[in-house]
Amino acid sequence: MKYSIELLNETTKLTLMIQDKLDCSFEEACEVTKIIFRQVKSKELLIDNSLKSLLPDFLEQVRNTSK
Repeated sequence: MKYSIELLNETTKLTLMIQDKLDCSFEEACEVTKIIFRQVKSKELLIDNSLKSLLPDFLEQVRNTSK
C-alpha cells in the first residue's frame, strides 16, 4: 500500500502532537493514532473539537492493552 508524503507527514505531526499533549511515549502515541484512524474509518468518531477530550481515554486503552 502506497501513501502520499503529505499523508505520512500529517500522520507524523498528529502522532507527535498526541505524544506532547499526553506526555507519553512515541509508541503509545502511535497506538493512539491507530485508534483514532480505526474509529474514523468505521465512522465511530468524527474529527472535531471533542477529539482532544478523548485522547486521555485512548491512551488509557493503549496502556491497558499492553499490560
